[in-house]
Amino acid sequence: QSSAEELKNMIANIIDVTNSSQTLQPHLTNVTLSELILQVWQSYAVLLQERQINGHLYLPDCNVVIQTDVMLLKRMLENYLSNAIRFTPRQGRLLLRCDVQADAVTVQVENSGVAISEQLLPVLFETYHRGQKDNGYHNGLGLAFCRLAAQTLRGTVGAENLPGQGVRFIRSTRVFSGF
Repeated sequence: QSSAEELKNMIANIIDVTNSSQTLQPHLTNVTLSELILQVWQSYAVLLQERQINGHLYLPDCNVVIQTDVMLLKRMLENYLSNAIRFTPRQGRLLLRCDVQADAVTVQVENSGVAISEQLLPVLFETYHRGQKDNGYHNGLGLAFCRLAAQTLRGTVGAENLPGQGVRFIRSTRVFSGF
């Protein structure tokens, strides 16, 4: 993802999160989930290669048509991926996976980076909270936007540390309730 696209995404996050007293208005359309995930994944392929991160995509059952706001879901995935890449070391691992159960869809992004402190996990999706320090210009609004967008689309978000090392970000919702 280019610096211009990252800046555009950050500005959109700022606007959406600061205007969160007004709920986001979703524009629901039908989309094939695997195609949308693949499109977002491919936009990060060069960055994964530049940073020498071993990226894996796992979409076994995600060739389903869902009704969602494509731009909101796309920005959520971009926020998850950009955070995961930022905190994944060279030669590290990053996985984007999608699982479909009978009535729910779960999208997960996990990396082999440093775990998030246990004190920060409960507030990670709150406005202006950041998992750990980095040298970038990031403002702690990306994950707050993800929480807001998930609520708008009647879903949930979460994060958990992986055993050993790394973090998993989770986005879940019922299949036909606006993923």
